[in-house]
Amino acid sequence: MALDLSEQSLAVRIAATLTEAERRELFEDLPFDAQVAIANSWHFERRSSQVPPGGRWFRWAVKGGRGSGKTRTATEWVTDRVENGSTWLHLLSRTHADVRDTMIQGESGLIAVAHARNIEAVYESSKRRLWYPDHKAQALIFGAHEPDESRGPQCQTAWVDEFSAFPKKVDIVGNTALSNLVLGCRLGNDPRMVITFTPKARPEVKQLIKRAEDPHDPRVVMSEMSLFDNIANLPDVFIEEVLAAFAGGRLEAQEIHGVYLETVEGALWTPELLDRERVAVAPPLARIYIGVDPPGETAECGIVIVGVEAADVTRRSAYVLADWSLAGPPEVWARRVAFAYRTFSEMVPRGMCRIVAEKNQGHDMVRAVMHAVDADLPVEKVTAHEGKRARAEPVALHYDVHRVHHVGPITDFTLLEQEQTQWVPDDPEQDSPNRLDALVWACTHALELMNRKPARTHQASHMRMPELGGRV
Repeated sequence: MALDLSEQSLAVRIAATLTEAERRELFEDLPFDAQVAIANSWHFERRSSQVPPGGRWFRWAVKGGRGSGKTRTATEWVTDRVENGSTWLHLLSRTHADVRDTMIQGESGLIAVAHARNIEAVYESSKRRLWYPDHKAQALIFGAHEPDESRGPQCQTAWVDEFSAFPKKVDIVGNTALSNLVLGCRLGNDPRMVITFTPKARPEVKQLIKRAEDPHDPRVVMSEMSLFDNIANLPDVFIEEVLAAFAGGRLEAQEIHGVYLETVEGALWTPELLDRERVAVAPPLARIYIGVDPPGETAECGIVIVGVEAADVTRRSAYVLADWSLAGPPEVWARRVAFAYRTFSEMVPRGMCRIVAEKNQGHDMVRAVMHAVDADLPVEKVTAHEGKRARAEPVALHYDVHRVHHVGPITDFTLLEQEQTQWVPDDPEQDSPNRLDALVWACTHALELMNRKPARTHQASHMRMPELGGRV
């Protein structure tokens, strides 16, 4: 493969276009110390895509494939900020260990870059920070698995790494670790952050890319890079292994070239399907179901509200009105469910709003907790006789035939739609989709799917529903 030099670093262009004699002649008149300084200079090594954009941006999104140089780009920029007087910094990744192992102590991490510039940098694990003694600067460590951690502390500079792989967790008020970090990046006259990631089909990734591509939104900018942009700095064995794993498949674009892919192979929903079935307002409703997927301990509780249209039609549609899921102890989400009932029951005739919760996941506890909040709440038990795939596929098929609609903008359903488009049935490595489960239970009741005969196969493409006239 021929190397495209147009976007390469000055070092690569010199090595590729000049002979050894010409290179020697270019540098021989320079003092030895100057030659070493040039050889070790990031300005000599970096590619054009690794240069920070100009302008008054707030977020710099660095989107790239594996081995494309995202980490080095961020560490050099953060170190530049430290040298230019930034003293309060935040580092955020999936877990504290990810921050430590990649962002701080990795081969291209902050300590390695600082030492290359003769800057002292000390990792203090007990204080969860990276300390720059000479500059009196500190970089605090946060993990996306604890969204509350980044709530409150302020900074001038932030680096968020691999946010497209963050766990689907929010704090008590619904903020993610990243949104809390954004709110805290407000010190000084020029607060900024860099976000490095290999894109995955998640709503928050799509939203960031959309903002970066919007010419009328100067606060978010984006640089794109591929493994092949950095091929001159990668060992042959790594390139061969990556190509063997991803070349020729749909993940080549994502994992090698850093291209955002809209769909996840095997998922029951696609972003295009959800966008197609989105409506601004719901029609008059006859019934409302509040699906509740109770969690274990203090994990997230799925709470999704679905209504059924009141029009006298043969094939009524369901309308997903809201996703009120949240994390917290039972008394917290029980109050949220009770509030949802009081709020949405006013939209339908008396007695036409019900709460449905899965018995297999602690229904008796759910009923006891919610009746402790409000003894009059109508809580209906539902039992999962089939697996998640068998329950979810009929609901997904009703989206496909225009019988389920999300009411309102995509921002109202970001995390719910993330689960819908990311969850792959039977994948043992995926967490249980709490919001999706709550949606499925509510839609199952709204569309009266409980008594359907089992399909002859679990493949959605082979399922048939009598009321649809045999259509898929």
